[in-house]
Amino acid sequence: MASWVSASIAAEMWKMSINEIDDRIKRGEIESKDVGGFLFVNIDSASSQEAAHEARLTPPTYSIVTREEERALLETMSIASARELVSKLRRRPIAA
Repeated sequence: MASWVSASIAAEMWKMSINEIDDRIKRGEIESKDVGGFLFVNIDSASSQEAAHEARLTPPTYSIVTREEERALLETMSIASARELVSKLRRRPIAA
């Protein structure tokens, strides 16, 4: 099953420039299609995997949460302390 993404996303995933992606499309190394004026490339085709060299094709979907991070996320905070924290981080609107 094909996975189609924009050329710029494929370039970022494969750590290549957009120009290099375009060159490889022209040489037929990467499968592509045009939909409504937008260029998409297939990141699952065998030729595109070769084009990616050893770059990771899919970004990690999650990261491991440490015990400290878990405790911090689950820590309850009083409304008063939450409001105080938010008031320190809040910025006023830019004057028009």
